Amino acid sequence: IALLLWLNEQGKNYLELRENAKVINQLTFSTERKYMATLVDSPIQQKKVLYIKGAPEIVMGKCNLSPEELTHYNADLLAYQNKAMRTLGLAYKFIPENSGNDCAELVNEGNMIFLGIVAISDPIRPDVPEAVQKCQSAGIGVKIVTGDTPGTATEIARQIGLWKPEDTDRNRITGVEFAALSDEEALDRVLDLKVMSRARPMDKQRLVQLLQQKGAVVAVTGDGTNDAVIRASGDSYCVLAVQSPGLGNKILASSFDGDKNYTVQPFFADIDGDGSFSLITISGNSFKTVRVYK
Repeated sequence: IALLLWLNEQGKNYLELRENAKVINQLTFSTERKYMATLVDSPIQQKKVLYIKGAPEIVMGKCNLSPEELTHYNADLLAYQNKAMRTLGLAYKFIPENSGNDCAELVNEGNMIFLGIVAISDPIRPDVPEAVQKCQSAGIGVKIVTGDTPGTATEIARQIGLWKPEDTDRNRITGVEFAALSDEEALDRVLDLKVMSRARPMDKQRLVQLLQQKGAVVAVTGDGTNDAVIRASGDSYCVLAVQSPGLGNKILASSFDGDKNYTVQPFFADIDGDGSFSLITISGNSFKTVRVYK
């Protein structure tokens, strides 16, 4: 939406441009590739054009950039990430008519022309730091697992009060680094980890399973698509809850594998941070909270 609003401010009609460009082939985004590609027959250029967008470091790797250009763009990228901004790299190249239409093959050939980096501000909601603090006060550990870059993920963690000045690299890791750890090494660090960046669905699944091996009860929230592999494993549950003043804790949405029967031991948490506790029970397809006062 941010990109569409920016394009509109430039006086460009996206729908008109989109409808007039015949899409020949597409490669959808994946957390493994970290980019998407679209091959179009451009009425403006009168040529086939391949466009890609995705993680800047991945997109830049497909382009012919000099060491000086890479240094310049990486400095810009770091500055954006230190402001917790989401970043996208954009590139294109013209495709000869007699060439194939396989987007993956065309991208892997390289020689893309780098257009630049788009930085999008996605501010933290004002209520998030307090929510994180309440969870921590109730003895609930909070971890960020995201596809964002290490710089962006760490800055977001700092803004919500999760990342502290005394934290070190032991408290954060990338998906690739996490996958490279043996189970013994990962088990040694898993409780200390606060931020996992550039994560893939299988990284999150492994994190959940290792935490459970440590005896933790793990609740996972997410957008559903990337978390499907975790739900399918039957080793975790996904719950999205909201607390409203005067209404206690209400379930906004919950997602369970209908073919599985989940039973988690009831536990208490001081969700409100006021010395009163809620009894939380999860069994089958039900999630209940009952306020228990002193």
